[in-house]
Amino acid sequence: MRKFARADQGAHTGNFEGFFMTFRQVLHIIAQRWYLVAGTLLLGMLIAFGYLHQQTPSYTSTATVRLNATGDTPFAGVNLDTDSETITAPVVLNVATKKLGLPAGALAGQVTTTVTQGTQTDRVDISATASSPVESQQRASAVAASWMQYLNGQLAAARDALLKQQKSTSEQINALQKQVQAHQTDQVAQTNLNSAIANLGQINSQLTTISTAGDPATLLSDALPGSSNGTPMSTILLAAAVAGLIAGIGVALIRDQFDGRLRDENDAVELTEVPLLGELAIERRRRKDDSSIPAAARQPTAFNEGIRALRTSLQVLLPASHATVVLTSPEPGDGKTFVAANLAVSWARTGRRIILVGGDLRRSRLEFYFGSAADGRGLADLLQAAQHHERTIDRATVEACLRETEFDGLRILPAGAVTADPADLLGNNALAAVVAILRELADVVLIDTPPALAMADAAILAPRADGVAVLATPRRTPRASLSEAVRIIEASGATVLGVVANRSRRRLPKSYRSYYLQHEVPDRTRQTEQNLTPDAPENAAAPKATPATPAATDPAARRRAVDGDAADIRRSAPNAVEMTIAGGNRTASRS
Repeated sequence: MRKFARADQGAHTGNFEGFFMTFRQVLHIIAQRWYLVAGTLLLGMLIAFGYLHQQTPSYTSTATVRLNATGDTPFAGVNLDTDSETITAPVVLNVATKKLGLPAGALAGQVTTTVTQGTQTDRVDISATASSPVESQQRASAVAASWMQYLNGQLAAARDALLKQQKSTSEQINALQKQVQAHQTDQVAQTNLNSAIANLGQINSQLTTISTAGDPATLLSDALPGSSNGTPMSTILLAAAVAGLIAGIGVALIRDQFDGRLRDENDAVELTEVPLLGELAIERRRRKDDSSIPAAARQPTAFNEGIRALRTSLQVLLPASHATVVLTSPEPGDGKTFVAANLAVSWARTGRRIILVGGDLRRSRLEFYFGSAADGRGLADLLQAAQHHERTIDRATVEACLRETEFDGLRILPAGAVTADPADLLGNNALAAVVAILRELADVVLIDTPPALAMADAAILAPRADGVAVLATPRRTPRASLSEAVRIIEASGATVLGVVANRSRRRLPKSYRSYYLQHEVPDRTRQTEQNLTPDAPENAAAPKATPATPAATDPAARRRAVDGDAADIRRSAPNAVEMTIAGGNRTASRS
């Protein structure tokens, strides 16, 4: 019994077997789930834009002023108030606010100072903050100018005070000189005169020093347009992009690990340990109400090439003639009937006698594609008649229920009347007789069955056939359901030939598409295909149920037909040949 240890890998939080993966697998997951990565990246960028939109722009500009008087040292004999705290005081900010035409108190809290002490002079950096680079520059320049004006005002006030002292001292000297001239023996007047003259000299000296000393502060560097505060916008956006990308990759990897569906075609092979019989490309433009059969047209589409590859894979694995194959799937909606209809038509066009059996007695869909040819008495009626001993199952009885179709070589055994207990009906011993007669009447018998997981019908029909092809849809079919369906079929004693990946989204290489998917097939190519694959003409008469075709009786002819069909696989699905041959060897070894 084959083991399915990986069926629930990633489906339960407690099972971390196989969690680690190669770099190529990571890239493959990212490529498959690119929408999660892109969505998370976009979300991160939107959050970053929202954050930046909510932030008020802030810019800072700085003007540098050099003091010509250091610390408490008098400047030209005058003690100036050079404390940097004065810059942020109203005595300075109010003047700057008035110059800028701003409301009162607009600069409060928007100006900062930094003092750098030197050996001879100090340097003061005045920084102002605003919502634009130019406004911050204007504010820094205005505050620096206001402070320098404040210092110059102190010096001017000292000079005015000295001038007043100079005038009063001069008047005092004149009065004392007159007093000394009148009373030359008055020593007190002479002493006061000498003191006043000395004081006047000091005042004149201070005035000379002030006039030649220059300004108490010098603008060392004027303010420039402000620079943005905080993290630059480009850095925030770049960080958001990187964070969104990393988060998106993480979300994709986590989603993949906990996704219970088939990841791709190779996942089905690894999970079930059976070969991949073929990949059927998804028909993107096909509507649900479209009842046409693509294989009936001579259009070299990817889907038709996949049907041919599947047909050839089954030819390699099945007996040369009178073969029977069951088509099933784990769940409804995997396209079993659609694939069975196209496979039957494709097989009939090779000159084989094909019988398509409506094995789904619950909800047959063959009439949707074949119309009235798939309606009427069928398998259920034959089994019911045998169950109630109303009629013996013989060749004539079975052949009477077969319906001709518009496709040469293809006949249909409808599902027949709907019954309440299809599983019990299929369990009738008459089923083996019906299948045996159908084998005699056709080269290949295709049986369309219900889903294998929920109903026992497929498990009952499977042992009557030479093998079972299980359909699965990547990114849709649960992995556990596929492995359980294969286990149920093998438990019934049937042989699982392989898995068919339906609605595959894997794209053909450009070189393949330019060769196969052309709109018109050249006449020479058509002639070559007719020589290699003897498709019956559309208007040819239906072949009779007579001896088997040369390909079925002559081993050499059959070998040439198989080789010709195998070339289709090598062109459309190169990997299918290797897996088909491997599957064929395993089947042969079992038998």
